[in-house]
Amino acid sequence: NAGDDALAEGRLDEAEACYRAALEHKADFPMAFFGLGEVAAARGDHKRAAAELQAATEAWPEYVGAFTRLGEVNAVLGKRKRAAAAFKAALAVDRTHVLAHEGLGRLHADSGRLELAEATYRAALLSVAEASPGLVYGHARVLGLLGRHAECVSAHDRASVLAPDFGMPHHGAGLCLEALG
Repeated sequence: NAGDDALAEGRLDEAEACYRAALEHKADFPMAFFGLGEVAAARGDHKRAAAELQAATEAWPEYVGAFTRLGEVNAVLGKRKRAAAAFKAALAVDRTHVLAHEGLGRLHADSGRLELAEATYRAALLSVAEASPGLVYGHARVLGLLGRHAECVSAHDRASVLAPDFGMPHHGAGLCLEALG
């Protein structure tokens, strides 16, 4: 739609006007709230982005993408409990949603809860039917932070096989190999 196109091209005022017009026609249109959240986030107004994304989840309680994005925005705001709750809400709707798993694992890792992050990634990899290079890489990164370097190398190698053009697993494997001596 016009709002999404304007947002993708960085025309934030135009995107916002489109989303607000959509809400004038349908006051509880979740995608319009989501779009307004993206506009606010693009402007650096994460508090407003969180409010708009929360409205999207209230308008459509099964809107997995909105819950996931709400988790990401709350993480930026430093509201870790709210971020975790949003990621978990997304996973309650769709336990295979890769971005929600990744967000939750990264949230735990970034807050220093490495054992919980590792368990989160491990559970995510078991619940997602097709291996996700991002999840495998995130898990590998946490294994390295935990000092489990041999496992780290294996996981980075797996991520490299899944996404040969993704350079970070090669770098991560190198760091873990160096740590192994």
